[in-house]
Amino acid sequence: MKDELFSPEMRRFIAHNIDSVATLEILALLYGVRDKEMSVERITTELRSSGPAVNVRAQQLTKQGILKTGTSPLSYRYQPNSEALHRLVEELTKLYSRYHVRVIDQIYNPGRSAAQELADAFRIKSGDDDNG
Repeated sequence: MKDELFSPEMRRFIAHNIDSVATLEILALLYGVRDKEMSVERITTELRSSGPAVNVRAQQLTKQGILKTGTSPLSYRYQPNSEALHRLVEELTKLYSRYHVRVIDQIYNPGRSAAQELADAFRIKSGDDDNG
């Protein structure tokens, strides 16, 4: 059974564009200040991250057509290449604000469903028995 929270389109978007929570946090931050550019230094301060890591991830999102480079050196702004990309980002940020853990799980475990995780939680593992 697939997790109904994520549409197939959203699953593909996450799989192809969001490789870490750090990338998602950068995207969510810039989405939140649409139409404004933000420097890598400011993003670093806001997210308590490192400048080089922020810059690499922002460059990645730029190559994917989600961000644009700003007018100042080492700055970025949210400006997706299409309305479809915008809708996906909008939906993802809403999901992330409401279902934080499930979105993170989708990033790191894209093939697992909530039902499978529940089943795995109750699975008896051999070798864990105290009697041998």
